[in-house]
Amino acid sequence: MIAMRTLPQSGNKSVIDFAAIGQERSLLAASIDGIDLPEDISIGHFSQPTHRDIFHACVELRRDGILINDISVTDWLRNHGVLEKVGGAVEITSIANEMHTENALNYAVECVRESWTNRTAAEIVERWRNGEIGCDEMVRRLQQMPKQHEASCLDAEKVAFLSPSEIRAYRPPVGYCLIGDNHIQRGLSFVIGGAPGVGKSRAATRLAICGATGADYFGMQVHRRFRTMILQCENGRVRLRSEYELACDDALDEFVRVSPPPPFGFAFDDAGFLAQLKDAVEAFRPDLFLLDPWNRLARDDKGKEYREAYERILSVLPTGDDLPAIGIVAHTRKPHHDERASGRALLQTLSGSYLLGSIPRSVFVMQHASNDVDDQRRVWTCCKNNDGAEGRRSAWRWEQSEFVPLSDFDWEEFDGRNDSERKTITADNMTEAFADGEALSKTAAVEKLMELTGLKKTACYTALALDGKFAGRLTQSDGLLRWKD
Repeated sequence: MIAMRTLPQSGNKSVIDFAAIGQERSLLAASIDGIDLPEDISIGHFSQPTHRDIFHACVELRRDGILINDISVTDWLRNHGVLEKVGGAVEITSIANEMHTENALNYAVECVRESWTNRTAAEIVERWRNGEIGCDEMVRRLQQMPKQHEASCLDAEKVAFLSPSEIRAYRPPVGYCLIGDNHIQRGLSFVIGGAPGVGKSRAATRLAICGATGADYFGMQVHRRFRTMILQCENGRVRLRSEYELACDDALDEFVRVSPPPPFGFAFDDAGFLAQLKDAVEAFRPDLFLLDPWNRLARDDKGKEYREAYERILSVLPTGDDLPAIGIVAHTRKPHHDERASGRALLQTLSGSYLLGSIPRSVFVMQHASNDVDDQRRVWTCCKNNDGAEGRRSAWRWEQSEFVPLSDFDWEEFDGRNDSERKTITADNMTEAFADGEALSKTAAVEKLMELTGLKKTACYTALALDGKFAGRLTQSDGLLRWKD
């Protein structure tokens, strides 16, 4: 049999595939004979309305537990007033008598799948031509089509060009930008990066809370309240409770959903996991979907791994204007010796594939203000924003389940500038601070050293590190520090 096909072309609203029409009859013959077709074959895979009606009858009979044959299918179609529409009992008998060997059935399934793919691709292209979707959305949808047909779907429309007037006429959908100067937008991805333990999950929690309440997020304006769904496998319910315990706004229940760690992690290769996740997304309809952390889904630094991981996320999310913003929580690598990245250079510190920093539209990185484990200050930097200004970096302190802005942060000290001229803390300073062997809390010791030396908190915290330059002379017991003269 010779296939006559037309792939997506200008002005063509459907894909004509006479070979597939014949193979649809083969699938119907098997279905009328009581043979189960693959689960992914649905009514929509049939191009002809009459074929959809006949397959619908088979599906309904199977669901009701009724034996499927040409008689029961004919009776169902007659009872639902569509028997004459499909060609009458003669047509059903004709289809039922068609041969359908196992090999022929497998070929028919593949042929019908391919025809459906081509029809769907043509519809996507037609929607772009009619101005219903943008060029980026058209390409994204085509790229989500089954890989074995991707080339044929994309051949016709690999490149599109817009005139300046068309570009000027474009207006983003209402509510498209969620936060900042296009820092977080619906339908696009962004990254929150940082070293282990720096507070990335807390930053994700604050993002959800700010989206629900409309409060600024790290100094960036929240343009409208939005719904956030966080799929995470880092923190159990005890930790989650501590993060939300003080957040008592009644709006949170309507705007936020957070997963406890799934029993088997991000099992995107499991059909049951995908089905449950997709159902949850469809029920909640988030404006922002956030995955924490990325390395539990993509475990190596290969570009292919990134693309496959991202496609797994997209597979559970709605498409078109309903596609939410996609947030990725990612680790940064351990810095090299004497490395002190800042600003846009932080983009290069993301751990994993280079695509993790190149494809998302915006990237944020959170850093510790010092190496002291008790120092709750953090530095927040937008090191990439393709659709707006990055904005100035800022300093914050974590206290009582939120990040509080710091106005007196010493940026020169944080950046390590003027070290040769900077005063340092000496053993004499330590002896004076711990006068007469006094035991001090770390907070009290920091305040005394700041008063004695005029240095900032970071330098004082660093001097009080038990494994720092005064290791062996500085001890701690019962939460108090002691100095050995």
